[in-house]
Amino acid sequence: MIITALCAASMFASVNDRRFFNINNIFGKSNRMILSMAKDDNGFIYGASKMGVIRITDDDYLEYDVPFSHGIYSAVIRNTPMGMFVWGNDGEIFRYNPVNDRFEFYIDLAEHIPDFSNILRSLEYCNGSLWGATLNGLARIDDGGAEVIGERRSVNRLTADGDSIFFTRGSEVCMLNTADMTTKVIARDDDNIDTSDIFIDRQEGRILVGTEAHGLWYTPIDGDGDRNEWRHVPVAGSM
Repeated sequence: MIITALCAASMFASVNDRRFFNINNIFGKSNRMILSMAKDDNGFIYGASKMGVIRITDDDYLEYDVPFSHGIYSAVIRNTPMGMFVWGNDGEIFRYNPVNDRFEFYIDLAEHIPDFSNILRSLEYCNGSLWGATLNGLARIDDGGAEVIGERRSVNRLTADGDSIFFTRGSEVCMLNTADMTTKVIARDDDNIDTSDIFIDRQEGRILVGTEAHGLWYTPIDGDGDRNEWRHVPVAGSM
């Protein structure tokens, strides 16, 4: 995927002339594998790839090495109240150090979670900790280490909202209350949910779940696991 920039209007064009620009052409680069992007508190745009991290501004392009010790096939970057983090599917997580202007090792989940399966599917901040969706379950991560909270079952994707973590595992859409660590099943499907993304729509009071091959679904955010509340959104394609 060529870095076709996202830096449309605000970076390179006026409000009345919104266009997309190819970062490779602007800066003379050849990076074709940006897998995730994030924006820091200063407005800098970061992109994560298997080769490391880039940072772009109106007139500058910086490359950061991320010293993964294993071969990875995916990398995701996220800006949180705990800092800017980048992680790969191997479970190694690195945090940006603004003083040294580099990404430094933060934690290796394989050192803290028994039989870690070397896949960290998504990572979010909630209530003072990082939370990761892994094949081993829902992982809580902080400066003191990492542990699986609740059942050791594969978690597909997660998102945070307030003090709650919403996630999919198997055929279920669930909510974890991080204040008392209780888990509630909100919705169920007949088959495993091949989640590609999950989004909380507070205005409509529902959870939207994008799937790899079965389109977009939603369920009321206050659901109680009733199969009849699991609804398909009639849109073409998948998320």
